Amino acid sequence: MSDDLNTLLREGIAAARSGQREKARALLGRLVERDEQNVLAWLWLSGVVESMEDRQICLENVLALDPNNQTAQQGLARLRQQQQEQWLREGIEAAKAGRRESARERLTRVVEQDEGNVTAWLWLSGVVESPDEREACLENVLALDPENEAARRGLELLRAETGAPSVEEAGPAEGEPPPFVSAVAARASTPISPAAAILRERFARQAPPPPAPPPPSASPWDDLSNELLCPYCAAPTQPDDRRCQACGQKLWVEYHRREKPSTLFWIVLALQLINTLYLLAAPLTLLISIGFLIGVMDPLELLNIYLGLPTSLPPEVVHTALRALPRFVFFSSLLPFIFSLVILIGLYVRWRPIYYLFLADAILEFIFALLVLILTPSILGGLIVLGFALLRLVFVFQLGEDFAYTRERIFLRVELATDDVSALLTRGEAFARRKMWALAALHLRRASAWTPDKIGSRLALAVACIRLKRYDLAQLALDEARRISPDNPSIAEIQAVVDAGR
Repeated sequence: MSDDLNTLLREGIAAARSGQREKARALLGRLVERDEQNVLAWLWLSGVVESMEDRQICLENVLALDPNNQTAQQGLARLRQQQQEQWLREGIEAAKAGRRESARERLTRVVEQDEGNVTAWLWLSGVVESPDEREACLENVLALDPENEAARRGLELLRAETGAPSVEEAGPAEGEPPPFVSAVAARASTPISPAAAILRERFARQAPPPPAPPPPSASPWDDLSNELLCPYCAAPTQPDDRRCQACGQKLWVEYHRREKPSTLFWIVLALQLINTLYLLAAPLTLLISIGFLIGVMDPLELLNIYLGLPTSLPPEVVHTALRALPRFVFFSSLLPFIFSLVILIGLYVRWRPIYYLFLADAILEFIFALLVLILTPSILGGLIVLGFALLRLVFVFQLGEDFAYTRERIFLRVELATDDVSALLTRGEAFARRKMWALAALHLRRASAWTPDKIGSRLALAVACIRLKRYDLAQLALDEARRISPDNPSIAEIQAVVDAGR
């Protein structure tokens, strides 16, 4: 079952990344029906559903499961901003077309979520049902924007019709609360409609702190601010994921705990080299002996005989050599040398399995030395053999730190806390060569910020964003490059790739 769900997730993410929204929606929808706790599935599903409402539901589900998910938080903030903009646009269009009820509904949604939206209050004043509600809307506009001439003129006309004091006459004296609070207090005993009462009560509760400014619009580059995104493809991942389920790349690295080998390591490596060369003596001795026997002293010709390669020697000479020293005997003499050579190479690259093999060999040698001490009639000889075996075992144990590894998660963040542009560019290019496009983009973006007049980092950044299939970010980088050097031919080439990708 788990493998089946993982398959659905991988295929759904792959379909989403390739632009197959309907297929991705079907796969990820099946997945969340069977596993409602899958944060990653809800997150990717939010990007392929059709409506804003469905996307909001997906992102809210992500935050219900993972309240600190930065990607969902940023996505939900942008979505709510887009919803407000859409409601405002539709409300204004409905008001212009004379659909007052539809306009009132949408504009009321805007001010419910953003009570500081001057435009929404101004248009709402033209579609509310009663003069009191209109007056409340216009007062709120002036409370937020005292210089708004449209609201001031509208309020003057409205008060002239009703016989109420003008805006200047009704203005607050020094030290009094803001205008909308005074308006509520002045007409506290006047019967008003329910809608106007709700609007005024809301502003009265909010009054003495000034209205909070609307949240700043999120930058598209903020999409790369989540450290848990895949450093290769920028797909969302979980903290314990070993691999990215979108691109399959490893999210953890292993490196030697001790950067430089110890002196003891080099001593053991030298001893292993001597032992390897010593074990090579046996097959070389056999080859030299056969050469004397058949009268051939060319080692390459002798090797050709045993490797089965073409040789210029007469067939009877080859037959004599193989009868005197069969191939299996020669290759058997090579096995200890080959084994020792593998150990030597494994030690040099500090491959941990080789260390365990080396340790096992030292333990077996120590056990053999103990048996020799017990069975040999010469106690002194046995003690010498045991002493060398024990010394080797102690050395091997002390080598453990040279082969120890440290595992670390690769986070999507700038590794260098510096403004050294050359270092940032070098790291960005290194990550690009390793196809870690998200990390490359992050470092190149930082380098671009410190070089406002350089085009190279921006072109490289655009390429990295194209690899991430983030054509919107690539376009931003190209726009910056175009402002620096409008006629650069590389910009047109990369722009063609961006346009084709879109």
